[in-house]
Amino acid sequence: MVKAELTSVIKYHRDRYRQHVVDTIARAEDITILRLPPYHCELNPIELIWAQIKELAMERIRKEDWTYVVAHVIEEEEKMWRLDEMVDTVFDQIIIDLSVTGDSSSDESMDSETS
Repeated sequence: MVKAELTSVIKYHRDRYRQHVVDTIARAEDITILRLPPYHCELNPIELIWAQIKELAMERIRKEDWTYVVAHVIEEEEKMWRLDEMVDTVFDQIIIDLSVTGDSSSDESMDSETS
């Protein structure tokens, strides 16, 4: 199939698989679900409430709490850097250079062993 044919098949069957369980339950209970546009906090009341909660939380955070959290994040970042170095080291050891030609007789012996 070419891309145009696949696209038409997808469009034909798409609606059958586009249902969410919550939509099915809501329809059975005669409930309307209001979908809000993503990334528009001014249209989403819960986002405005979260902003107020974060403001209240910032008023209660002590300097010691902030210092501890920042130190913890720095420690975690350092762990990640060390892990990244270890992964690089391991991958460097297993990278195969495809530009190097090998002995074809060893390939043939491998083929005969697997047959």
